[in-house]
Amino acid sequence: HGHSGVRPEIVRNLLTFLERGCISEVPSRGSAGYLTHNAHIALVLIGEGMARVAGRRMNGRQALAEIGLEPLVLGAKEGLSLVNGTACATGLTSIALVRAER
Repeated sequence: HGHSGVRPEIVRNLLTFLERGCISEVPSRGSAGYLTHNAHIALVLIGEGMARVAGRRMNGRQALAEIGLEPLVLGAKEGLSLVNGTACATGLTSIALVRAER
């Protein structure tokens, strides 16, 4: 399982988000770094926050139900692991790179 601080189930659920078009709503402005942005992505995992599925805006609990998942209860270190890191910066950089290549 590595030492990422999260269960494999969390990674599988995030993969399901991608596969089924569940997009967490993330504000364009927030705290320093990407703490706020990563937290908004994680909120939907626990049935909170807002997301879009198939272009429709809904709360996190509804979004999870729409894609066949249940809200997770986070364990020790998982909340911190989900908000730490550079996932948003990496994603935004990837999008910018693809756009620049076009």
